[in-house]
Amino acid sequence: MTATVAPSEWLTARQAAAYLGTTPHHLGVMRYEGRGPKWYKPTGRMIYYRRAEIDAWIEGGDARQ
Repeated sequence: MTATVAPSEWLTARQAAAYLGTTPHHLGVMRYEGRGPKWYKPTGRMIYYRRAEIDAWIEGGDARQ
């Protein structure tokens, strides 16, 4: 019996960029400009995204910005 591991709900900025098919730099530009999916910065320099919020952002049509 093999167990399947569910993907993490939280993604780092690098993982989120890969998920979106873009670069971490471009994702950073979108953050700076106030565009893109909602992001969280709980401490220091770490930035996280919720996978469900990325999907909602894509489905909402805002991905073309």
